[in-house]
Amino acid sequence: MVAKHIINMDELKARLNQAINEAILEKLNELIESFQINNNTTKIFFSKDMSLNIPAIKAEYVSKFIATKALHICGITFSQTGYNKTDCISLLVNDNLIIDKIYSKELGQYKDFSNAVKVEEDEEVKVIFHNDSGHSKIFFCEIDYIHEEE
Repeated sequence: MVAKHIINMDELKARLNQAINEAILEKLNELIESFQINNNTTKIFFSKDMSLNIPAIKAEYVSKFIATKALHICGITFSQTGYNKTDCISLLVNDNLIIDKIYSKELGQYKDFSNAVKVEEDEEVKVIFHNDSGHSKIFFCEIDYIHEEE
């Protein structure tokens, strides 16, 4: 004997839509909370410029800074002289890998973070240039970030 069920398709569609809408609403609320700022604070935009003179030696070259305030990294621009397709960069925040060996171009390359990367006060932000080509060059890097000021 086979069990038979009567399904109201309109009710089923309505419940599915409600569940989907609730899931979307929950995700939107999480996103809003991640960018929420107190009413008495102002966002201030800054850029941290760094450059490295890279010798003709295959190695990893590091440029870093310590956040003096809590901040959110919005993007990074990087460029190099003496382009070689094997050279790449990595970005770490407090030893957590954010960018894993993105190959560089000779022209300025901008990477925008759709979700800003949060950096707490006294955390280290480190850019690593992987000189896998072994050619000398100058590496330029600009990190765009915002912080809140009361």
